[in-house]
Amino acid sequence: SALSTPAGNFFPEINDMNTDVKKKQADLSAFPPRLNAIQRKHSGNLLTRDLDDIITMEYYCRDEHTKRLSEKIVPYFIVVSKHREKEFLETYEYFTEYTVPRSAREVRTDDKDYKLFRIFHLNVPALEDDLKNSVEDKKFKLRPFVFEPQAAQQTSAEESELARKHEVSKKEVITSIRTNFSEMFMGWFHLKAIRVFVESVLWYSLPPNFQVMMITTDDRHIGGLRSKLASRFSQAKCSQANMTAEEGEENYPYVNLDLDLDWLFEEP
Repeated sequence: SALSTPAGNFFPEINDMNTDVKKKQADLSAFPPRLNAIQRKHSGNLLTRDLDDIITMEYYCRDEHTKRLSEKIVPYFIVVSKHREKEFLETYEYFTEYTVPRSAREVRTDDKDYKLFRIFHLNVPALEDDLKNSVEDKKFKLRPFVFEPQAAQQTSAEESELARKHEVSKKEVITSIRTNFSEMFMGWFHLKAIRVFVESVLWYSLPPNFQVMMITTDDRHIGGLRSKLASRFSQAKCSQANMTAEEGEENYPYVNLDLDLDWLFEEP
């Protein structure tokens, strides 16, 4: 009963530690998809990427007197392959009769294959389909866009906050694994000690009268070590000739328990 108590207490503790680590790992794994979703908005080419961090107020038409955004003249943003830039500049004024002449302006980007141009057009929602069709007929790409001044800042702040929480969560997982591993490792050694004690009592009976020792060696010398130990303790349990072991196991004239600790030193 005295020996079963620590062993019985240890397994619930292992389950609790395992649950704690798994929960922290689940929390950690939730961050990369969210970060990737934000980063995908700013990756890729101009045909697909988010435009919030590219387009600013300078590409809009303002009323000269009120300095407010014009309600009559609105910008449209068109993606053009770099090798067709000249063709676009020569044809965009004919997309519809309400396209503002000489309004094309390149939006600064670092895209290697495409350019983004802004053009002005009369703000008539009923004509937007005509404009879109004209753009697509020329094999250009009209990118719908609604200017939200705080969108880019909010996205950047959200990404920064997620990255910070991701690092905090990662540190919590590492700390939890290290702490719980230490507890589990010590518990594992306690179980090994209990097993050695129980087997020693079974072999040598009571009162306990045996010596426990730990011996380390390498593969080259293990055979010689086994031979010397067998000779030294030949009468400890019984004669080797009469000893039997389960299939796949070796038996010795002394209580033996192998501890494979090589995994502790393996590179991750």
